[in-house]
Amino acid sequence: AVVSTQSTGGSAAIESVRGLSSVHLITMFPEGMVSGVQEKLMTSALDPNVHVYRVQGTGDDIDKFMKRVFVDAEFAKTHNLGSVNSINWARIMLQVVHYFYSYLQFCDPECGDQVDVIIPTGGCGNLTAGILARMMGLPVRLRCAVNANDVVHRMLQSGEMSVSECLLTIAPAMDIQVPYNMERIWYLVTNMNTTLVSDLMKQFEQAHTLTLPPTLLSQLSSHILSSLSATDEDIRKCIRKVWQEDNYLICPHTATGLHLFLEQPSTNLHPSKTVILATASVMKFEEAVVSAGLSFPEFREVVELEGRETRCGLMAKGQDWEQVLRDKICEISNLA
Repeated sequence: AVVSTQSTGGSAAIESVRGLSSVHLITMFPEGMVSGVQEKLMTSALDPNVHVYRVQGTGDDIDKFMKRVFVDAEFAKTHNLGSVNSINWARIMLQVVHYFYSYLQFCDPECGDQVDVIIPTGGCGNLTAGILARMMGLPVRLRCAVNANDVVHRMLQSGEMSVSECLLTIAPAMDIQVPYNMERIWYLVTNMNTTLVSDLMKQFEQAHTLTLPPTLLSQLSSHILSSLSATDEDIRKCIRKVWQEDNYLICPHTATGLHLFLEQPSTNLHPSKTVILATASVMKFEEAVVSAGLSFPEFREVVELEGRETRCGLMAKGQDWEQVLRDKICEISNLA
């Protein structure tokens, strides 16, 4: 299995397969674009079936060459390739369950009311799951929160989808300029119009900019009620607010969702029942907590992690990263 990650997904994937003799996992993360704890969780996995690489590029760079490897159907079949993050449709299917579970928490004593779900997002995998849940009949309305890498917010507001420089923020899992699940979302909301989606993706991949047809923008708006971009300072304020008012620390990605909730409060157009999807444990984001002016607690798990031995390969700038990945996959297959 192959994983590209800027988030907790990498270490979660590792924990699910480490020590297995029948599965090898290659995990790649962009250098300097994950937190220190997230990196240590991945690089301290020394099992022989786990192969971790630090890539001197962005998450978008990794997604591009990883996608080319998977699109090579013959190569993928020969080496039994699979993925564990949201490139794999099974991950999105599992996330659909989260929406139904969250909604059911409000069914007291009966179901039927609409619920807003605020989704912090970068690659839009969880947003895809939310749209699927709606199409299955779940009465939820989706609201999309992003960080300063606001390509999704801009697209939803104006129909303009364009790539700019990827900004490093304190919510690193959302530091994405190319939301790779967007073509799936277009596919779903256009009633599986493969010709349109294929044409749009070709335009975007060639020009790195795209103006959505008005009909498609309207179809997206029918599922996604609103969106908002949060700056690093917005995120810090929300982390501080929750700590000061509730004595509870939230992760910086969760804070983008809270920012949207505070800036776009419930009105006559919004139900009073709202779920903010909390995305990760705060213990992985010391840098964000400290930058918010708060003391970072001493978590036993983090202290224990700091003493672990690490191992990590490097995909250096200037190398052919796709070829490095292909060579590693072939090497693993030859060992099997």
